[in-house]
Amino acid sequence: MLAKTFDERWEALLREEMGNLEQLVGAAHPAFVDFRSQAYELYLERIQQLAEDQLFEDALAMTGRAGHYAAGDTQRLAALVSSLEVSMAEIEQLRQQLLAQEQQARQQQQEERQKHIEVQQQRQEEQRRREEYTVALATVNAQLRCAQLIDMSDFAVAIRKLRSLDAAQYKQTEGKIVGDLAACLDKVGRNFPDRALTARNAALDLFPGNAVLRALRLEERDNCNESLAGLGARGRRSICQDALGGGIKSPETVVIPAKNGLPAFAIGRYEVTIGEFNEFCRATKQCEPVAASNAALPVTGVALPKVRDYLSWLSAESGKIYRLPTVAEWRVAAEATARGLDANRNCQLNARGIQKGGALLNADIGQQNTWGLVNYVGNAQEWVQGPGAQLLAVGGSYATDMENCTLASQRASSGDPDLETGFRVLRELARN
Repeated sequence: MLAKTFDERWEALLREEMGNLEQLVGAAHPAFVDFRSQAYELYLERIQQLAEDQLFEDALAMTGRAGHYAAGDTQRLAALVSSLEVSMAEIEQLRQQLLAQEQQARQQQQEERQKHIEVQQQRQEEQRRREEYTVALATVNAQLRCAQLIDMSDFAVAIRKLRSLDAAQYKQTEGKIVGDLAACLDKVGRNFPDRALTARNAALDLFPGNAVLRALRLEERDNCNESLAGLGARGRRSICQDALGGGIKSPETVVIPAKNGLPAFAIGRYEVTIGEFNEFCRATKQCEPVAASNAALPVTGVALPKVRDYLSWLSAESGKIYRLPTVAEWRVAAEATARGLDANRNCQLNARGIQKGGALLNADIGQQNTWGLVNYVGNAQEWVQGPGAQLLAVGGSYATDMENCTLASQRASSGDPDLETGFRVLRELARN
């Protein structure tokens, strides 16, 4: 028999040799039976050796080839096959267990990495929220230093940010924030009560029903007040003008200081214009608008009752008291600090080739006095209330001779309309 190498060539030669022997002596010959038995034993030993070396798949494959030599002795081969299958099943089970353990380990590692990432993200989010909370709180505290009027819009944004970032921490500080806010509004309210009231209303929207804010006593202050007295000639910041309905504004007024026993008051900077009077007519339908190509001219040719209707409308729309000035009030306002009359005032003059007067000019044309009044002499003479129920027209007009067109110019008036007579408004100031 060939040397046992159990390689592919050896097994082929073994099968060839056994086939030749069978042809030569026959399958029943003792020599053939012995040859086949020896080959079978070789295969069983080889299969056993492979099994011991745990080469179970190779061993199982070899059992199929060993069957060619088994003849009737298949019991031992079947036992080897069964043993190999059990061993392979055990190995497969162990492999599956190892795979499961590896998968579980990988999953655990992945979960630990994910948990680490989530912890880091949570810490970053907490850090971000702490930083944003600090910035929002700094914004609130900057406003509460009350160095200037609180910007309630920025303040509200910062408060809502604090609430959203850390409601518990914010709740601990809300009482102090509201207390500081109330103190600031109280401080602002001493000089700017209207602004403080607006801010307090916004604060109550932010802190609904807050007892501290509701208890804060702020009185609305008229911005047109004695702090502007005598400053009317300095520009727009010293001019008063009330808002009326429908986006309309009252005539501009300037504040006149208390003098000659009269309290401070505001008086029209200019004579009331056609445009201003027509706003009243259109808004109330109480009169036909005055027809004119130039709405900037002083309004004249209007009867006194309609002028009083106009003044009542101003009062109702603004919540302030508008009326005609008294002659004493008009003179105090017109005299101001005695700068002297405007040499170019719109009065009648025809001398040495110089002609003036004869027609109205725009109400804002002319030199202002030291308190900001324009055209208080000339242009349109102005209705004022004289002693008792007497009505006077003062200051002269474009038709008055220049030498008589002075502060002393006055005449009694019936209140009937004429083209020379207009008026300027007086606005009373709030008294504390």
